[in-house]
Amino acid sequence: MVKLTEEQRKILNMKKLLFCLVFIIICFANNLNAQVKTPYEKKQEEITLKYLKKMGVSISEIDRAKKADATGLTLMLLLADRLQQYQYTHGMESILLMNEWKKEIESSEKLKNEEDFRRERVKQEEEEKKIKAHQEKYEEQKRLEAKQREENRLAEIYNNSDYVAIKFQIKREFEDWILKGEFEKTIDYENRLLKKESVLDSIAYFSIQSFIFNSIENMYEKPVSLENYNADGEFYPIKITFNYNSTMDSLSVPIKDAASFKSNLENEYSSNWQEIFNFYSELRNWVFLNNNFYPKKYHLNRQKQFANLPKAGTKELEFTTEDLSLSKYFNPPYNFNAVIYEKKLDQKRAELRKLDYKKFLDDSKKYEDQGNLENALETVNIALKQFSDSTQLIKKADNLNFQINEKKRDNFIREGDQNFTSRNFGKAKNLFDKANEIRYSEDIKLKIDNVNYKLNEIKREALLLQAQDLKSLGMLTKSIETYNEANKIRQTQDITSIISEIEKSRSAALKNHYTLDSLFKLLTSDDYELFKDLVKPSQLDLIKEGYGWRYSSCETTLYKKLGAIWNPLSNEFESYSSNRNKEIWNDGLQSLLDNMIKFDQTFTIYKLFEQRIYKALLDADKKYLKVLKQNDDNEIIETVIKTEN
Repeated sequence: MVKLTEEQRKILNMKKLLFCLVFIIICFANNLNAQVKTPYEKKQEEITLKYLKKMGVSISEIDRAKKADATGLTLMLLLADRLQQYQYTHGMESILLMNEWKKEIESSEKLKNEEDFRRERVKQEEEEKKIKAHQEKYEEQKRLEAKQREENRLAEIYNNSDYVAIKFQIKREFEDWILKGEFEKTIDYENRLLKKESVLDSIAYFSIQSFIFNSIENMYEKPVSLENYNADGEFYPIKITFNYNSTMDSLSVPIKDAASFKSNLENEYSSNWQEIFNFYSELRNWVFLNNNFYPKKYHLNRQKQFANLPKAGTKELEFTTEDLSLSKYFNPPYNFNAVIYEKKLDQKRAELRKLDYKKFLDDSKKYEDQGNLENALETVNIALKQFSDSTQLIKKADNLNFQINEKKRDNFIREGDQNFTSRNFGKAKNLFDKANEIRYSEDIKLKIDNVNYKLNEIKREALLLQAQDLKSLGMLTKSIETYNEANKIRQTQDITSIISEIEKSRSAALKNHYTLDSLFKLLTSDDYELFKDLVKPSQLDLIKEGYGWRYSSCETTLYKKLGAIWNPLSNEFESYSSNRNKEIWNDGLQSLLDNMIKFDQTFTIYKLFEQRIYKALLDADKKYLKVLKQNDDNEIIETVIKTEN
């Protein structure tokens, strides 16, 4: 429970007290009009006048209010207003005064007698009668308003219905047609009016047809929903909704197929419901249901279904000239019925079909007699679009197709022979293939085989020439592949020998290139060092000053000698490597390989210089080391290399 503050409780009590006193004032105002007052009423009046006087209301004001309005309403409003003003101006004092007033009124209750109770009962009965009368009047007013709203709603639905819209459209179009033109002679106009019934039929029929078609095209919601399966009856209840109307129908589905049917139907239906549900276009399959177009029959999942239409609210697509407000143009009245008119149209179409059918046959025969088989076939095919079930036309089309194809086949064979003679074998093969596609025969198959042999031989010769060119360009792998392709067409020993020779040459070249690359890699590796710092010049200087310097000078000379040999070789190798074909080997590459082998041998010899000086140093062979006294580095190097210690 919400707790009130002291201030809130005071305000609430004040409002309750004010309400009680207003009620007392109402009773006081009513009692003033009574002719004979009871002791209780007199006492109540006396108390009320006393406290009203304290609140500033004079007897004269009360009298004036009574004279102004015999009902006592003016007086009651005056007293209630003064009571409220006093409360606002005097605050808590007014509450105390009102409490005193209320207590005195309550204490006067003991003065009530039988007459007071009787008067109260009479008042209560009168009030109840007034309330009841008011309530009945109010209920009647509500009923009439509801009735009027329903009538307005139904009128609005009717005025917005297909029935009213189509009537208006038919009437408008007919009245546009029936007007006499400014430049129309009277005799022509009167002759035109003789056709007014058929014109009205045509306007009504095509207006309804167009209206229904547009309604279907503008559908935003799916027209059918599947309810829960009825396992006992083995059917699905279905709800068909169209043009604000719905009907319940059933769709028979065996219980063993029910689950899969629902799943498949819902999956297909969600993506493209037009493939599952279709309306019939003929007007005989439509009615007015509650004044809107509704289908009598439809297709659901390739099954024909009939709508379960209610009798109430269902009527045929039918209008009288009175319905259309066209009575002044028709005497006697005329009636349009969509089903009857559609039957008339079907009869006319059937008659026209007979005439069209005969004309198609005559035109086809005429073209056939002229030898123009293509036009004859085209005429028959056009006829088949209208008469698709005609066995005669189907057989005639087949016959014409056969004749045309045989004529084409003969032309293909003749042109193929001409191209073969002209050695245009590719085109000849294409023409013979087309002839055999129309109708196969062994003689044409032999022609095709002969052409294929010629084409293969031409292809083989081209491949051999290409293989030779590739070989001359050093593209040995491609050359081998091309020679093999030629051998697949027709293998010969000479070509097989050529392939073997090329493979041997390629294998030898690859081996030599591998040797060259491996040697270059060795010669440029970090491990391939001329000096390994075995000899320290300072150690030689200990034996004799100047030996260290001379040894270093010889090292430099050896490096220069090797560099002079290696740098040209390295440059030559890099030059070959930039565009080298490893499938071929030539004299230049062989010379490079030989020179690199010689360099390796020279390098090995030059390495003896460090090794022999180092041995002499270890053996303290001063006699051997005297070679370093010479002034010529080349002589020192040559002497050391030739002299083994």
